[in-house]
Amino acid sequence: MVRRLDVGRSSRTPVKHEILHSMLGKVCGVLSADSDKVPCKATWANPLVCVDLCGGDGLRSDDHDCSPMIMFDHCSELAKRGKRSKLEVIEKMDNTFEQLAINCGHLPKDIVTLTKGDARNYRLPQLGHNQPAFVHCDPNSVDQIPLTKPFVQGFNRFTTYLVTLGCNVGGQKMLPFSKRELWFEYVTLLTDVPPSHHDDILFWLNSDSAQWAYLLSIPKVWSDDFAAKMIKKTAEMWTHGLSAASYRRERRRFDNELKRLFLTKEEYERQ
Repeated sequence: MVRRLDVGRSSRTPVKHEILHSMLGKVCGVLSADSDKVPCKATWANPLVCVDLCGGDGLRSDDHDCSPMIMFDHCSELAKRGKRSKLEVIEKMDNTFEQLAINCGHLPKDIVTLTKGDARNYRLPQLGHNQPAFVHCDPNSVDQIPLTKPFVQGFNRFTTYLVTLGCNVGGQKMLPFSKRELWFEYVTLLTDVPPSHHDDILFWLNSDSAQWAYLLSIPKVWSDDFAAKMIKKTAEMWTHGLSAASYRRERRRFDNELKRLFLTKEEYERQ
């Protein structure tokens, strides 16, 4: 039996939160600058659309952060600069949503919407041609993936995302390959979407028995610098360090690392 772990409470979580914080912070920083060189805009009629598909309990404490609050922080900073954003946080489990409502129910309703439901039924609003959007998706296992093809088809050319790949969390690799191959389908679904001016970066924790990894869509001009900064910034958060591969520049390495993450050692050595 595959063992379930508490969402967002592992020793790996700070790395994921740093990637989320840095990426969304960079997006919001560019939008707040309101430069003529930036093709997408965050305005009252054209807000930055953010969605957290696996909201969790929304608990922030002295020693623990959470994705809804990290995302709200950046949306709030945009508001201070006269830019509009909307954040929808979705949580399926009854008890977890109750805690989410307690911990995040005080957030301003003009920015944050808390939704109880199955994220697989969620669709992005129809995005304008120059409207920015950011999607965070943090399933705890391969059978909890909430992203669907109809949802992804709602992306526009300014949609970026961060998704979690818990490749061996709780012993996922004990599952038959017919179930684990969903990870490959998931990544293919996502890497087929970004336009030519975007890159996908695969991050993974080195020497991690749970094999946590993260897939990030990012403007190609930011890709190399962002990956290098994340590796440096997270060095003290995970003893063995973080590694990265670019879909656009290192496709062979990117594909090889996916196989290493998603396959058992025996399967990997046979392919």
